[in-house]
Amino acid sequence: MSSLNGLRATEGLMAFRADIAIPNQPAYQRWHNNEHIPERLSIPGFVRGRRYRSVVDDTRFLMYYDTASLRVLTSAAYLAKLNAPTPRTRTALRWFENPMRTAYTLVDALGTPERQAAPVLAVASFAPPAAPRADALAGLAAIAGMQRVLEY
Repeated sequence: MSSLNGLRATEGLMAFRADIAIPNQPAYQRWHNNEHIPERLSIPGFVRGRRYRSVVDDTRFLMYYDTASLRVLTSAAYLAKLNAPTPRTRTALRWFENPMRTAYTLVDALGTPERQAAPVLAVASFAPPAAPRADALAGLAAIAGMQRVLEY
């Protein structure tokens, strides 16, 4: 696990975006708070789980889970939970519209790790060309204020 400014940092991140219809949101939030996050955090290597709602679309949510590494997402413990969802999870999965799950590995960081959940999270999605140009990667790095953003 890498160390940032002397503090240990997670190296894996699983992000899950989905739209949840407004009538389903109270039940979804109860399930996510009371069952799903605690269940995921019981899996070795899961460090924290968070949820954000879009400020421009009341139905869009981003859930993310910091993990010790991406290997956690192929572990027997995680796959067992993933392949045997609880009854409440099976119900909750029906509420997810336009789902998109992505896994990331930390390759660089700036500053110190956060000590508490950020009240606001900015998310930008990029679809680089098959062979990204150096100037495009430099532009992404400038946006993030970092030396290195992506590794190909």
